[in-house]
Amino acid sequence: MLQQAAAVISAAGTFVLPELSLSFYSDKEPVLLSEAKRISVDSVHMENGVLRLMSCGKALVVAVNPDEEMADRLINGAVSALSVTIDSGDGLREQLVEGYAQKDWLYNVYAHKVFGWFLKAADRLFVTHKEQRRRVLDCPIQMRVYGGRPYADFEHDCLSCMFSVDTSEDGVLYCTGRQRIAAVEDFKRSLAERKNLYDEFLQPDKTGMVARGICPQCGGVLIEKRGENGAFLGCAHYPFCHFTAEKKPDGSVLFNF
Repeated sequence: MLQQAAAVISAAGTFVLPELSLSFYSDKEPVLLSEAKRISVDSVHMENGVLRLMSCGKALVVAVNPDEEMADRLINGAVSALSVTIDSGDGLREQLVEGYAQKDWLYNVYAHKVFGWFLKAADRLFVTHKEQRRRVLDCPIQMRVYGGRPYADFEHDCLSCMFSVDTSEDGVLYCTGRQRIAAVEDFKRSLAERKNLYDEFLQPDKTGMVARGICPQCGGVLIEKRGENGAFLGCAHYPFCHFTAEKKPDGSVLFNF
């Protein structure tokens, strides 16, 4: 199969690369780095059970129907590597050259480089345990505030945050929130431009949080209280948090910080 694949790609002189996205060690949405594209192939060589394609002076390793051991060997190598799953028989050219096969990136040099940019721009924040919850103190986008100090809930805020880069290290979060970097294009923008771009998306949905019984100021539980003017919702963290809210008959909420 490998020899046949080499002959087909060599004869065609082209190869289709799949879409390239950068995935993070968190629930942050992957960042698209490149759409699927066709490249020219200058030469094809078989070595160590894989194909080595040369295109415009750059090497690409293609593993055809690799087993788990081979796939692991190619991850984090020095050369970009693809896994290609194809069927034997007719249509080999279409699968390889036209891009109809299942092609997955095992390792990509450019994606690894871009991930390094994100890590370099990120702050290393520590995850603490408080009241059986994991919290990140000094949240750079001030997701929540308690006792005058900003923080974020690790599970509910950080894992899916657009600025969460890496959560693989126990007790540590790599976050680009202070730099307001969420996409590759942000590295070309000034900090002022990035703040203008993202700050409007960072305001919490206060009405929605109140409806769920969550204090939008500190993340505490809202409880019903009674005052001189009737019933209102107050934060259970009072007197450290002075947030109150009053629900109107029409469903709107009147906030008071």
